[in-house]
Amino acid sequence: MFRTTRFALAAAALSLASCAREHGPTPLFQLLTPGKTGVTFVNTITTSDSLNAQTDPYVYNGAGVAIGDIDNDGLPDIFLTGNMVSSRLYLNKGGMRFEDITAHAGVATHRWATGATMVDINNDGYVDIYVSVSGPEWSKPAERANLLFINNGDGTFTEEAARYGIADTGFTTHAVFLDYNGDGYLDLFLLNNAPKDFARGEIAVHPSGARGETPGSYNQLYRNNGDGTFTNVSKEAGILRDVGYGLGVVVADINRDGWPDIYVSNDITPNDVLYINNGDGTFTNRAAQWLRHTSFAGMGVDAADFNNDGWPDILQVDMMPPALSGRKRMSGFFTYDERVELRGRGFRDDYDVNTLQLSNGATPDGAVTFSEIARMAGVAYTDWSWSALFADFDNDGAKDIFITSGYPKAVNDFDYQMAVLRAQRAGDERSARN
Repeated sequence: MFRTTRFALAAAALSLASCAREHGPTPLFQLLTPGKTGVTFVNTITTSDSLNAQTDPYVYNGAGVAIGDIDNDGLPDIFLTGNMVSSRLYLNKGGMRFEDITAHAGVATHRWATGATMVDINNDGYVDIYVSVSGPEWSKPAERANLLFINNGDGTFTEEAARYGIADTGFTTHAVFLDYNGDGYLDLFLLNNAPKDFARGEIAVHPSGARGETPGSYNQLYRNNGDGTFTNVSKEAGILRDVGYGLGVVVADINRDGWPDIYVSNDITPNDVLYINNGDGTFTNRAAQWLRHTSFAGMGVDAADFNNDGWPDILQVDMMPPALSGRKRMSGFFTYDERVELRGRGFRDDYDVNTLQLSNGATPDGAVTFSEIARMAGVAYTDWSWSALFADFDNDGAKDIFITSGYPKAVNDFDYQMAVLRAQRAGDERSARN
């Protein structure tokens, strides 16, 4: 009897092992349909003769999402931002069911919202919602002013961005809150696009007149005054000096000195910015000194210690496909002559692939060095990617990587753009000689 039972158990084990090999490991996640969750939001983009990928290269960039417990019931709620449709707020009812309370809560939007951040901005114990807003180059300032929905604690919100002094109109992609000066109040950093030098509607996304520096009106830093108002301190903090076409931002203590630093992921020509907090209310851009190279068309970015050595590492995504044929098509701009031309305008070499910056720690003089290992780690090519996230999804103590990718086709693969751009540059060079 014992032998028979032992044989039966062994056979069962072999059967289970065979099933596991046949069906693979148990998935970590399950995709739930809108019918099960109640989350029916769709960010529908309707193009026209005046609004399309040719008139606005960022028309398909999408929007953002914020997750937080707005009613303090212990369940995370969802705020989804919309471009040509209203943003939506979904209340978590438990059991992975959500209720659309947008109208009741008073958080509908009628602007080109690009991102959302949940934060208790007034320290009343309820999370508020800050909405980043952008739009085409021709949009009016009032149409692209950022929004701040203050949580009233009763399931409703009141929009008060102007009263707080943070209704910024600078083509914002995203916003992060951090206590940059250590006074106990959360300050605001805005990832803004350049409204003029890199005008969103122009064909020349690499304008021949742009240099590695500009007087700027791009990224903004607002100091929290602690009295319900904010003051723009960008210039005195050293934030306004760099050209920017920002698509990603992350806050981390890169050099482990106890002060939060800011990494800005820039798209196309402008090099990325690594704002190191000096601890005196100012920042210094150390990207050129601390990073060998970054992603050329930088999109989303995240920072975390993925190898558990105590130092934050940086993951940045780009838009290079895995297939060699796709890489060659996407790399048409990056000729040697083009690189020489960019160097002449003060820009350093970057490359159109994802980058994974492994921190080597600090040198004796306090500088932090990085080794870029995306190819070695197998994460260099993930197609047209938008966001990057470090997280330990399987609870094994090692941080995993989640990358979202978007476009079904390269809608901005316009050969004529390069011909026009080269003609523009040739004309500028002739004008300079004359």
